[in-house]
Amino acid sequence: MAHDIREYLIERFRGDAETLRQRATAIAGATKPAPGPDATLSRAMADACDEVAALAEGLPVRASMEEIIPALQALLPQLSTRAMSPQAQQAPALKAVYMGASTRVQELIAAELRASGASDGSNTDPAFANDADFDEDDE
Repeated sequence: MAHDIREYLIERFRGDAETLRQRATAIAGATKPAPGPDATLSRAMADACDEVAALAEGLPVRASMEEIIPALQALLPQLSTRAMSPQAQQAPALKAVYMGASTRVQELIAAELRASGASDGSNTDPAFANDADFDEDDE
């Protein structure tokens, strides 16, 4: 799946951006207010989706799992910074775009690790993580 992650993220967030722009256009032309974000916020959310897609474009093309995991991990602080920006703090729906992207990236990292049989280390006792001599029968 590693080689598909870049394309998946780009398509996902470009698609979301397009949907949000269509919503903004529909709301702007509507005679009565629609539930949810208004046209201006929908456009801002679309722009945020475009930013996430642009970040994904920076991921390596046809990367191995060993290449894609660190690249995905490098996206997380960038998404967090955007989620904590003054604009995102004032608009929860905008913050949700970046937080949702962060969650999706974390899920992709976990899926890659599971698919490869690797562990993220979260279930390993650090006292024995590098102990080649540890034998469960010795307990």
